[in-house]
Amino acid sequence: MMRIQRVQNKILRVITDAPWFARNDEIHQYLEMPMVFEEIGKHKERLAKHPNRLASSLLVAPRMKCLKRTDVLDN
Repeated sequence: MMRIQRVQNKILRVITDAPWFARNDEIHQYLEMPMVFEEIGKHKERLAKHPNRLASSLLVAPRMKCLKRTDVLDN
């Protein structure tokens, strides 16, 4: 998420030809462009309240399964 925000900040700086001392939040306010984490938060909220159970289950992180074998004889 932070990588996407950094790329967005760089692109907005290039588009506006902003000086080096301009803060990123000032550029976002001037352009009325939401930050990435704000936009993701809005969608996350909407998804949590979604009537479809499959859609709301997207918020639950799947369990990570380790692929490293602990025993050589495991099949």
